[in-house]
Amino acid sequence: MNEFGKPVEDVKLVLATYGHEDLIEGANMFRKAKKVIHPEEDCKGLNQFDPELADLGTIKDLTIARVGYHSPGSVIFYYRQSNVIFTGDFLCFFGDPLSKEALVSKGDELRQAWVEYLQGGGVADSELPDFLDGLKIIHGFDAGVRCTGHGGVLNGAINEFIEVLLNVEK
Repeated sequence: MNEFGKPVEDVKLVLATYGHEDLIEGANMFRKAKKVIHPEEDCKGLNQFDPELADLGTIKDLTIARVGYHSPGSVIFYYRQSNVIFTGDFLCFFGDPLSKEALVSKGDELRQAWVEYLQGGGVADSELPDFLDGLKIIHGFDAGVRCTGHGGVLNGAINEFIEVLLNVEK
């Protein structure tokens, strides 16, 4: 934030897509910000977060939808003004190298890695219905850019990518 010339006091709202430590642990630095999370998130460190996010709703200019696959209260945020969807770790590239194209790119190799992950049984059969339901929710937004909790940012043809995932056969 210092590089952008913004003090942490300027941050008024912190939204958590889920409650794992790798996401929320640094939130305490935003002492003046309101911090919100979905009420189904149940882990350490949430005492600084208000459990106010709905299964479906809006906060500021963001649409919120609970997808629940990564964790029980996992949510996504969609910013309609710029067609950006924030999927947190519901659909991320944890451990994958960044795209050879750039941090923000179409990310063809990242997309292909997800197809191969699903084809190889990466999502357990017991969790597959919840995962597919979450994909359908994401597909309902007109996203042109998808930001994840880990890894690269996909730019372009997001709904087409989600359709491919929805149609993957193991």
